[in-house]
Amino acid sequence: MRNTRRLLGSLLVLGLVSWGAVSFPRVQGPTADLVLQTLRIPRVLLAMGVGAGLSLSGAVLQALFRNPLASPLTLGVAGGAAFGGILAMVFGIQVTLPGLPFFFGFALLFALLTLFLTYRLALHEGRLRIAVLLLAGVVLNFFYSGLILLTQYLSDYTRTFETVRWLMGNLSIVGLSIPLTVLGVVGLVGLGLFFFSPVLNLLSQGTEAAHALGVAVNKTVTALFVLVSLLVGVSVALTGPIGFVGLVVPHAVRQWVGADHRTLLPMSALWGAIALVVADWIGRVLLMPQELPVGVVTGLLGSPYFLWLLYRSDREGWG
Repeated sequence: MRNTRRLLGSLLVLGLVSWGAVSFPRVQGPTADLVLQTLRIPRVLLAMGVGAGLSLSGAVLQALFRNPLASPLTLGVAGGAAFGGILAMVFGIQVTLPGLPFFFGFALLFALLTLFLTYRLALHEGRLRIAVLLLAGVVLNFFYSGLILLTQYLSDYTRTFETVRWLMGNLSIVGLSIPLTVLGVVGLVGLGLFFFSPVLNLLSQGTEAAHALGVAVNKTVTALFVLVSLLVGVSVALTGPIGFVGLVVPHAVRQWVGADHRTLLPMSALWGAIALVVADWIGRVLLMPQELPVGVVTGLLGSPYFLWLLYRSDREGWG
C-alpha cells in the first residue's frame, strides 16, 4: 500500500511538471531538460512558496481580525505592491535588485510604504486599533485599485495588456534563484508566525481576553502584521495579486483540523502550496497550448468552493 501511494505521488508530481504548452514525453532530449530545469520546476516551486505564504497570511489575519472574510488581498499592502508593480511596468521605472524582475523593487517599496501608512492610521495614543487596521487596509486597496485603473487608462495598448495579464497572476519564471528565495522567505516568516501560534489562539478569542491573560497585545499585533505584510508584499510584488488562496484554504483546513493554530498554520501552508500548484497546472493544461492565468483559475474554483464551505458551516459560527 505504501509503495502504491509513493507511485501515485510520483506520477502526480511528474504530471504537474511535465504537462503544459511543451509536454513530455512528446519533447525529449536537451530541449526537454532545458524546459524542465529552467521553466517548469522553478514555476512549481514558486507556486508552492506563494501558495504557502498567502494561505499562512490568511490564517493569521482571520484570527487577528476575528473576521472570516479577512484575506491577504484585504490588506492595503497587496494593493500597494500591485500599484507599484503597475507603475514600474507602464513607465519603465526600475529599482533593480539582483536576480529579481525589474518591477519587484518598486512594488515592494510601495508595499512597505503602505505598511507604514496603515500602521500609523491604526495607532492612536499608543494603542493599536485592530478594527481600524482592517478598515484602513480595505480603503487603501480601493484607492490603489482606482490608481491602477487610472494608470492603465493613461498607458498605451501594449502596456495595458501587459499589466492586465500580470494582475491576473503570473507564475512564469526562469531559473531557480527567485523560487528558492521565496521559499526561504516563506520558511523563515512561517517559523516566526508558528512561534506566535499559542498567542493567536488567545487573540482569536478577543484582544481583551488576551490582554487579561498577559499578552502584550500591541507588540504582538504589530509583529504579526509586519510578518504577514512581508509575506503578502513579496508574493504580490513577484506574481501579482492571486485571490482566494488566502481566503479559502485556511477555512477548508480549519474544517479538517480545528482552530488550534499550532496545527492550523503548518497545515494551511502545506495545502496552500498544493492548491496553487494544482491551480497553475489546470491553467497550463486546460487551454493548451495557451495558458490560463492562475488568478482566473483560483477565482473560478475558489468562489463556488467557498460558497460550499459557507453552506456547510454552522449558522452560529465559522468552525
